[in-house]
Amino acid sequence: MEIFPESTIMKIPINKASNHFAIFLICLSLLLAGGCTLPENRAARTSEDTAPSHEDTCAPERIILNLTENPSTSQAVTWRTCSMVEEPKAQIALATDSSAFEEDVQTIHAVSQKVSLGREGIVYQYSVVFQSLEPDTIYAYRVGTGDNWSEWNQFRTAGDNQHPFTFVYLGDPQVDIKSMCSRIFRAAFKKAPNADFWLFVGDLVDNGDNDEEWAELYDALGWIPRTTPIILLPGNHEYPDRRYLQGKTYTVSP
Repeated sequence: MEIFPESTIMKIPINKASNHFAIFLICLSLLLAGGCTLPENRAARTSEDTAPSHEDTCAPERIILNLTENPSTSQAVTWRTCSMVEEPKAQIALATDSSAFEEDVQTIHAVSQKVSLGREGIVYQYSVVFQSLEPDTIYAYRVGTGDNWSEWNQFRTAGDNQHPFTFVYLGDPQVDIKSMCSRIFRAAFKKAPNADFWLFVGDLVDNGDNDEEWAELYDALGWIPRTTPIILLPGNHEYPDRRYLQGKTYTVSP
């Protein structure tokens, strides 16, 4: 493992006499910077050709491919939004070298589920299973609704004959997921870019009931789960603390 040099931090000395004035200048510069960027940000969000930002609570997020019983002829995908949307759906087509595949898409309506995150609020999860696919074939797909679609992603179905396959095995991301595990995920993808799936064997986060930690996991994985099916097995950290919840209340976090 390479050892990376520590970042260099520039320190500016401030004597006691100018301390209050320096703080005033810093606050003023922050106010001016915010005032200058606000109109530009608003203009960017209202532009018709600007993709939905993470602030758009109806935008599809945490898109992840899931293996099915027969991955040579079917593929599952799930995603979520922070606000309820009408008629969530997915579209799929045979992938081509150009964008012409958009002219021959199949649309599938999604199954919706309201999920309570406790004190962190409510989210809405959606799932679709693409059926009757051709083995060993690349498909393009996207999820969303109306004018709020994800980008087009793609996956390859499994072959219909028994043959050797490759998968990536990972355990216990758990802590420092965004800051540290991101490197591991990227190195794994470079090592096995054509892996048929990734297998995580538990302790995906440190506290299963903390949605911010799950956000770190998806941030660190980036677009990989949108193209490579992921199997996520729950570990003890995906469950509540046994000191506080037992019996029927001891269930995996939503």
